[in-house]
Amino acid sequence: MKRIASLLLLPLLLAACGQPSPPSAASGPAASSSAALPSSVATGTASAADIARFEAGVERDLAALGMGGQLTAQGAAPKSYLNVLRVNDSSARAYLKTTFPTATGCTLDWGDSGTQSINTPSTVATDQQNHTYTQSGAYTITLTCGTNVKTSSFQATVVSSPNVMGFFDEYAAGMQWNGYQPVDGIYTEKGFKFSAPEIYITNNIWSLPQGHGGLLMACYQQESLTYFETTTGQLFDLQSITAGNLGAPVTIFGYDSLGGLIGSAEFTNATNYGAPFETRVLGWKNVARVTCSGDDYLHIDDLDVSVHTPD
Repeated sequence: MKRIASLLLLPLLLAACGQPSPPSAASGPAASSSAALPSSVATGTASAADIARFEAGVERDLAALGMGGQLTAQGAAPKSYLNVLRVNDSSARAYLKTTFPTATGCTLDWGDSGTQSINTPSTVATDQQNHTYTQSGAYTITLTCGTNVKTSSFQATVVSSPNVMGFFDEYAAGMQWNGYQPVDGIYTEKGFKFSAPEIYITNNIWSLPQGHGGLLMACYQQESLTYFETTTGQLFDLQSITAGNLGAPVTIFGYDSLGGLIGSAEFTNATNYGAPFETRVLGWKNVARVTCSGDDYLHIDDLDVSVHTPD
């Protein structure tokens, strides 16, 4: 286990070596949407198989429009394509492509005051944009390129009950102020097991709210090394997570019992440098395990989770 000095120097070493930057927002405008929406996507969280089927439908759409990898004479004419995947109850993913000239301004409007400027023409097979809604409701997603408009609808269901479990607070309350305590590889609380090569309980340091405890988990490129799950193996729903990264970006991934990807969320708000913790409303259902990947530490303030009752 590394000493405190190593932990404190980690963000500085990463900065000196060059931290990985978060993925840039995808760019590119879009046309009519005809890719079939899988039933599981329409009603809940999209699995990896659902996403693959949906993306295959998008590719068929683009090929039919002449907008595939090699543009046909038909596809070279200015046009756009839009299709929207329900990643989970509160998150949408827009698939976009455009052949409009650079001079044409294109905008993606998510219907909740969130907008993005889209580069045109598209330079990849299919551009993607992701968006998470913070309020439940019916939204119209609109892609506008000049006078060309494409729309798609999205029904968002947002669970807004963060911090209800109070993880790590009781343990941290007995610690010295502004300290952190190393834990030997595995930490268990409230029916959950947290495992990582290095784990620390934190207390009122690095942007934690007054009276809150936190958990630092070392994340590496091998996801299997850092994870949390129930101690009994039961599935759970992860409604939200309040967390941050320590220095360099880290990403969490949710998996079902068959190893299918439910969703992911990246954290780039470095709490070690004073950035606030961020509550991500995920709405992940039937989760078996959540893993972490990156070159730094995931700093968890709290989780909003509910464990499924045994059959």
